[in-house]
Amino acid sequence: KLYKLQINLKIMIVLVSVCVCVLFIGMLFIPALIKETFTSNKNETSYFKTEFGNIRCFSKDTTICQSFANSNYFEKHIGELIKEYYKPNTVFLDIGANYGLHTLIVGKHIKNIQCSGKIYSFEPQRSVFQILCGNLAINNLYNVYAYQFGLGKENTIIQVNEPNYFGYEDYGTFSLVEDIVKDVTEEKLTIEIKTLDWFVENYYIPYVDFIKIDWRKITDFGMPQLLVHYLDKN
Repeated sequence: KLYKLQINLKIMIVLVSVCVCVLFIGMLFIPALIKETFTSNKNETSYFKTEFGNIRCFSKDTTICQSFANSNYFEKHIGELIKEYYKPNTVFLDIGANYGLHTLIVGKHIKNIQCSGKIYSFEPQRSVFQILCGNLAINNLYNVYAYQFGLGKENTIIQVNEPNYFGYEDYGTFSLVEDIVKDVTEEKLTIEIKTLDWFVENYYIPYVDFIKIDWRKITDFGMPQLLVHYLDKN
């Protein structure tokens, strides 16, 4: 009986040792497997420190993010042009803000010259808009007002297919009127469209000095009154 007890005890020790080894291995590899399972199809974002601030964008963005990865800048000439013409107390409209590149440039410029000014940024893509807001927050730009709606010749509501943000694509070519982005999902984006005249009137914008427009295939933004006031003022 003592001999059998010793054998059983050895078997139990071996089994416990095996269990401990399996548990230890599981603690090492299971979290990584779980992470891979949940992030393998996720389009993660990339973070860049630039001369005008910190910016985050979709890692698989084939234009803006790729440009930052290669040269740490995108459309530098436009940024320099904006800074050249920007004056203190200017009201700046960034139509088609995307991740907020030009908004950040103007925002930092306002800080550098220590003047007041307001920026109104518009981006209709839900996921891109969320990154835009994150970029404003991490750069402490509190004089920027961001809006998730499109601009057009009349107030309306439209539905478009949401781009596939899990694939490689130039999300900046997203259009409200034409299927420029070909890799889309079956998910529908419901987007409000407003005219600029409506926005200026209903958000009590007293004047507008500077408008940057990067909006694919749209030429009428519903701003006849805005243009009249702008031309009269300038």
